Amino acid sequence: MFSFVQIARTASSVVVTSNPVWTDTGLNVGIGENIGVTASGNWTWSTSSGWFGPEGKLPWDSSDAGDNFLYEANHGELIAFVGPDPYQGHFGDSGFFPQHTGYWIIGSSAAFVSDKVGELWLGMNDDAVTRGVGDNAGEVTASVSFEAWFVKLSYPDYAQSGMPDFDQKQSNWTNPTVGWTWCGPVAAANSLWWLDSEYESIRNPIPVPPPVNSDSFPLVTAYGPWDDHDPRNLEPLVNSLAFLMDTDGIRTHLNHSGTFFDDMETGISQYLQKQGVNPKGDCDADGDVDGDDARILIAAFGSLPGNLRWNMAADLNVDNKINIADQILLADNYGKVGMFYEHTKEFPDFPWIIQEVVASQDVELLLEFWQDIGGGNWNRYMYDPGGQGGHYLTVAGFNSTTSEILLSDPWQDAFEAGTAPGESPVPHPYPHLPSVHNNTIFVSHDGYLASPWMIPQPSPYPGKAVWELVGYLQTMGFDPSWHAFIRTAIVTSPHGIAIGLVSTLKDLCTPMPTFGQGITYNVTVRVLNEGTTAQSCDVTVYVNSTAMQTKTLANLPPNSTTVLDFSWNTGNWTFGDYILSAKANVSYNIFSEFYVSRLVLAGDLNGDGIVDIYDAIILGNAYNSTPGRPTWNSNADINGDGIVDIYDAILLANNFNKSYP
Repeated sequence: MFSFVQIARTASSVVVTSNPVWTDTGLNVGIGENIGVTASGNWTWSTSSGWFGPEGKLPWDSSDAGDNFLYEANHGELIAFVGPDPYQGHFGDSGFFPQHTGYWIIGSSAAFVSDKVGELWLGMNDDAVTRGVGDNAGEVTASVSFEAWFVKLSYPDYAQSGMPDFDQKQSNWTNPTVGWTWCGPVAAANSLWWLDSEYESIRNPIPVPPPVNSDSFPLVTAYGPWDDHDPRNLEPLVNSLAFLMDTDGIRTHLNHSGTFFDDMETGISQYLQKQGVNPKGDCDADGDVDGDDARILIAAFGSLPGNLRWNMAADLNVDNKINIADQILLADNYGKVGMFYEHTKEFPDFPWIIQEVVASQDVELLLEFWQDIGGGNWNRYMYDPGGQGGHYLTVAGFNSTTSEILLSDPWQDAFEAGTAPGESPVPHPYPHLPSVHNNTIFVSHDGYLASPWMIPQPSPYPGKAVWELVGYLQTMGFDPSWHAFIRTAIVTSPHGIAIGLVSTLKDLCTPMPTFGQGITYNVTVRVLNEGTTAQSCDVTVYVNSTAMQTKTLANLPPNSTTVLDFSWNTGNWTFGDYILSAKANVSYNIFSEFYVSRLVLAGDLNGDGIVDIYDAIILGNAYNSTPGRPTWNSNADINGDGIVDIYDAILLANNFNKSYP
């Protein structure tokens, strides 16, 4: 890897004290920077407890964690923080500490990727609550090194050199009038192939590369008798994407070349639906099916390609007709939520791009090419004079220090050709056939400086702040008057927060869970973060459509789960059947599966509308039982305290022979 701008970030030695427990290293880091720390020395939070190295007290003990900054780290272990204040304004706050995220475990040696910009702090995992630093002693010496390049990870099945780098100049991926026009579906294939490889590694702890058939995630599936990541699978994958995003008009038969960026978003969204990872009916590409999608479909209802009201995103059946069949498909999936969502950003700046790469992983860029002809005038180079001509590339990495972007370019291999910096982790002969990179171990990741347009002459986009890839067109022989501007970013993101389960003590009761009126019950909500960064949100439990209670969830780590407890006071609710659900206040409204319950007179254990001898028999059979016992029946636990006892019997007796309509 080499760059246009070489900035030396050599290893720095920092003495980290135990009093105060945090030391400002004096080093500033950026998003995506790889930070490595090694440490040695001894310190303690109390000499009577003994002396410890940078790993702190081993093994980890929950009884020591109450005074930690980071719960999961050993007590007294060396940890790191990026930002202005490692105490986060809560020093001594037992309601805030310990945290489960926001800090990195270092110990004697560790590396991490920063997800924020700020000062690097190193500290001892101690005294977050008690602030009792007076008995701390000793210090450790830490060596800090930086690697400013953030490069997409490699996966054994099968993206062994990080982001794939497929070539658009193969097969029949061409327009007979214009030439090779399928950069859009090829750039999307790069992203989806890599994302499928990532999830296969998550789902399968021991992933197996092709030619062995091994497919544990359906984002990319095999189109023939081979593995989904076999080189032979690329052509049908790109063909499918090109059709869905109407490249060269092959879907709608409308006359144009290349791929419009809004059609690219629609095509990827409908591909996600076709593969079953998102629900069908998602017109706006946000990963769920709701009222917004219904409004889009209604606005385009009855239209055909070429009509003023035509909207390809509403053509859910992909038959060039927006009709009752699409309406039925949307209705059948209403309220469902998928794993991913698409979003498009016009005129993205470099900081926005790198944040999306770190957070969502898959970003394609659309470049538009303009020639400065002087006098404030520009001449545009276009594949399609009537549309959104340009060229798509896939982001493979970036350098936040030097503002460089590493790209998989469907058109050329500039690093291999020696015309741009970059990387090729597995060397291979150049020049080569376009099909060589169909084996994703072979790539050419090309690096370009991203720079805001600062020249006094206005850009071709009046009133818009725009960035360019400096020197991109010059690698292909264009003279310096030509510029490649970043017009649009199309992003595939995993949904972050999902509600996995709503439950109560009365789960699995038959014929259904019964809740006694006037009693407060505990409702448990399991929350999952399926994304790649920590997530914060408010979680609300609903009874039917009425919000019952809201709790704030802060910094749930990626790929992790937590449980929130809510209370349902049934005193103000009338008898009847209710649906309990939960919702996170994120842009994609993810509901749990419905939990159906029946609110009854306290003591009506079978829910038949009367408290009688049959309910008394149920309670008697379960008397003195607790969860897990053979005789346990949670409907008999009328007050919901985890045991069927005299207090439940009293509640039943108070309502004996009472009924309601």
